[in-house]
Amino acid sequence: MNRFLIAAGMSLVSHLCLAGEKVDLTLDAKADGRVSIEHLSGQAVIKGWDKKQVKVVGELSDQADKLIFERDGHEVVVKVKMPNGNWHDWKNSEGDDLQIFVPTGSLVSYDTVNANVEAEKLSGGAELSSVNGKVKVRDIKGRIRIETVNGSIESSGLQGDIKLSSVNGHIVDKNSQGDEIRYESVNGDIDASTSAPRVKIENVTSEVKLALGKVERLSVQTVSGDANISLTLLEDGEVSGSTVSGDLELVFQDKVSARFDLEGHAGGHFANHLSSDKMEKAKYGPSRWLKFRTGESSAKVRISTVSGRISLDSK
Repeated sequence: MNRFLIAAGMSLVSHLCLAGEKVDLTLDAKADGRVSIEHLSGQAVIKGWDKKQVKVVGELSDQADKLIFERDGHEVVVKVKMPNGNWHDWKNSEGDDLQIFVPTGSLVSYDTVNANVEAEKLSGGAELSSVNGKVKVRDIKGRIRIETVNGSIESSGLQGDIKLSSVNGHIVDKNSQGDEIRYESVNGDIDASTSAPRVKIENVTSEVKLALGKVERLSVQTVSGDANISLTLLEDGEVSGSTVSGDLELVFQDKVSARFDLEGHAGGHFANHLSSDKMEKAKYGPSRWLKFRTGESSAKVRISTVSGRISLDSK
């Protein structure tokens, strides 16, 4: 037999379970390996633990074809296969009910269509993606990417390089920290508090409420949505962004020091509660602007709007 095929066979350890079966399986795993999880519907709870093992317990959907549970090199794969056929034949199934324990240092990848997922106590990062399910996570470190289409995201205690993105679901993020965090939403509200020094927000037709810490860089892009953001702007910090039709309220620390440059390209209104400087208007056309300085620092605040309202205030 070819020696390559022998080596490949030795590196692959797998188990198969059939539809409706109870599951209680364990595989040895690397402490900092990758765990890839995929299933269609139901619920999954992913927990980090201090063992060099991946353990799957629970029950498969009656509509499932089989569970693939295998190790290939440094990766462990957990995949529920559904039968070929029409989606309508099994879309109303209650789905799988799984608990998956992984080494704390694992990088966890998770994909689903209709399942709800919870994940906690991971230090190797996480990539979680859902179409219609809810995602709830806490105490995760590393590179974190969480995406939903119609489901909500609830997170707390995240740390690292973070991106939370939802189309129609709301995002609630509490006490995140790390180098940078990004929030993206189309129709779902964002309610978050973070001490990350660099923050990016992209928002369409939804409400945003952010409580930030000491900010180095803040980027805000909104379309037809309102945003209320409180922050402490560092002496060399920068706030930049644009709005279309929505309101943006920026609440700075007392006696903030910065150069402010606000522009309205097609109407809009500026409310300045930081100084006595007033908005100016072009003699001809809808353009308007507000430019002033408070203090002597090199910090900058540059915001443009199309028919939106921008308010500047202090705590």
